[in-house]
Amino acid sequence: MATLTLLFVRHGSKDRRGSRTRRGQEFARDHEAVANALGAVLDAHCARMKVRADAATPLSSDGRRASETLAVTLDRLDVHPDVVITSAFAHALETAECLGKSPVLADTLLPVKGVPLSLTEVSHRCPDEARTIVVVGHENRLSQLVAAATGERIRPLDALDVVCVTASGWPEVLRGQGELAWRYPVRAHQVKTLGTKLSSKMTVATFLAGFTFTALHQTVTTDGAFDVLIKLRNANLRNESVLEAILPALLCREALPLLASILLAVALVLFIGAVYIYDRLSMPAGFWNVSRAGRGWLGVRWGDELFQRDGPVYLHMVRAWSCVFTPAVCLAAAGLLLIAWSEGTWLLAALFVGIGVLTTLWCHWFQPRLGVD
Repeated sequence: MATLTLLFVRHGSKDRRGSRTRRGQEFARDHEAVANALGAVLDAHCARMKVRADAATPLSSDGRRASETLAVTLDRLDVHPDVVITSAFAHALETAECLGKSPVLADTLLPVKGVPLSLTEVSHRCPDEARTIVVVGHENRLSQLVAAATGERIRPLDALDVVCVTASGWPEVLRGQGELAWRYPVRAHQVKTLGTKLSSKMTVATFLAGFTFTALHQTVTTDGAFDVLIKLRNANLRNESVLEAILPALLCREALPLLASILLAVALVLFIGAVYIYDRLSMPAGFWNVSRAGRGWLGVRWGDELFQRDGPVYLHMVRAWSCVFTPAVCLAAAGLLLIAWSEGTWLLAALFVGIGVLTTLWCHWFQPRLGVD
């Protein structure tokens, strides 16, 4: 008997304007029966208005072109679907139609809370003679179906990602013994290799957080560390401006411990934040969050070109180093310098500054040049 091939495909990119476009309205008219059946399912599960609006959203023009390109790519990969099973959401249904077969609807693929997830329903929608089956749907349902078919968690699917699962037949798939054959497009992000780097960065950030906390505790518990606050509280602000009252108090030597405490406190928060970020990035790919409706943390979106090229782990690791870890090191160094200055150890402060400058110059001129990076 021929091998059973299951291809799980996430729908193409949606039109951000929703169903208000002319093409969206035409698509709704052409699929009025599907829309009515879908409306009954949404009513049965008390779906929210946001879900109902998303159900009627068609593909964007770029998403439709990419779906048609994917159909050509599958043909060149010698993949010829016998049946296409899809969600009834407009963008998933349109993606399935671009793959060249009259799609079959399956409620289990609907991203609606309360609809049970079932590989059995998918199998019941397929003719007995069908050996190549394409399943078009949404995340995180597709990832869960792949996990149910293979017994392994996978990285969430991006728009028009394809995951191929092979087995001798449906009994093997339903037992979770399918084999993950390939994934398209191929992205070698080397997530497992970066795990060692993340572990070392987390260790360094944890050590520096402990060191910074010790310095901060020593500073705030020193006698007279916050005398400048008493001066500010007792300052006469009736005959002089706030700036004229505060500046002399902050520029005096007694204010240095207070300023150092502020810098060390901010540095400590950033170091703890870096540890938390590196810990999240260490999460196995199968447990990543797939809710990405907007701009991600550190200012990047899941579908951005950098994400596709370098992968989310590497990109967020580098940005966390630039935006969180490095500022924390600079603030902690400035806080230690102020502490040395307040103690009157000018030689130690000068030595500290000299070491910092020499280290910066050395890192700039002698860092390894790794190709285009």
